[in-house]
Amino acid sequence: MTCLVVHAGARATGWSAVQRRLVAARTDLAAVGVQMEPDDVVAAWHRSARAMQTTGDDPEPTLKRLMNETNAAGRDTLLLSSPLFLSALSSSSWTDRLARVAAKLGFDRIVVVVVVREQIGALNQIYCERVLALETAAPFGAFVGQARIRDSVDYNALLGPALATAGLEVVAVPWSQLDDGGGAQAVLDAAGIDVSLTVPPDVDSAESKIPGQERLPGPVHVAASRLLVKRLTARGGHADLDPRTLAAAVARVRRRAEQRDWDGDATYWGWTPALAEAAAERYAASNDAFARAVWGSAWTEPVQTMPFRDLQLLDAEPKAIADIVDILGRVSAQVERVPRRGGGARPAVPWTGLTPPGGRRQSPGQRRRPPQVGAE
Repeated sequence: MTCLVVHAGARATGWSAVQRRLVAARTDLAAVGVQMEPDDVVAAWHRSARAMQTTGDDPEPTLKRLMNETNAAGRDTLLLSSPLFLSALSSSSWTDRLARVAAKLGFDRIVVVVVVREQIGALNQIYCERVLALETAAPFGAFVGQARIRDSVDYNALLGPALATAGLEVVAVPWSQLDDGGGAQAVLDAAGIDVSLTVPPDVDSAESKIPGQERLPGPVHVAASRLLVKRLTARGGHADLDPRTLAAAVARVRRRAEQRDWDGDATYWGWTPALAEAAAERYAASNDAFARAVWGSAWTEPVQTMPFRDLQLLDAEPKAIADIVDILGRVSAQVERVPRRGGGARPAVPWTGLTPPGGRRQSPGQRRRPPQVGAE
């Protein structure tokens, strides 16, 4: 029997940790007949997933190449893994083509594996990731209110077409039940791949954490990153910058936040109780429908709760504010020196949000309406 396994994420469930663990276990997996993308780098794993969707929306050319590599290696299972598959699986025309092409190429079994997570914690993590990557300065409520963001964690809507496609077997792993070791073992077990992964001595100890349970950033770090996004946007945007420049900026702010302990033990949580309750209610019926389709029972994933920890940046300690002004000014200046694609100078925009006109910081008694980072 030849089996095709498609691991599709989903969002905020630690796909990167799973991918690193699969790469580290390449020898163990090959021993039980599992073929994977031969290149270890993440971009290669995404490239195959993207090619299966963009070549006239036809997965056959890429899947045929991968099938030939599997046969040449004498293996009977092809394991593909990328969160990019998730959007494709929401299209009934694509899932139909996948099932038809895979059967034509000789795959006897096609298994789609996803890790699903309650949406409140997932959306909070997605927001933190997007802000710290300098991709949004939106307030939390506005961000999670966007339809495309809400829909990105609606598993019944996302995977409904795959569930309805004859020939596809959809298996869901609850995020709360992931194992230590990066979650890869749980994914392989769900796919029916009989292997016990060993942890190589050179794998970082952080890999043993359950994906998504790493410490979230603190509210000051999030607020500072939002302010930097607003600054760069006012200076003409930063989508035209080299990704390495932005990555360096992100890393520099993160290092300063950690070195100067901006947040202590506090972690960001954007949900007010009322907003979280409304969101949980919105997903309840969809989650139950999905759970009954894949597990034959009601949805039981517990809703994550934490104290509300969003803030106005001026609520931070004065020393932290001075440090934030310093590092954001340095990072912004460094990024703004990078020429824009197509040429043209960036507009001159003074810093706002932390200091009033004239540059003197207000004392607490002067703050009648303290500016809020990202305020609309």
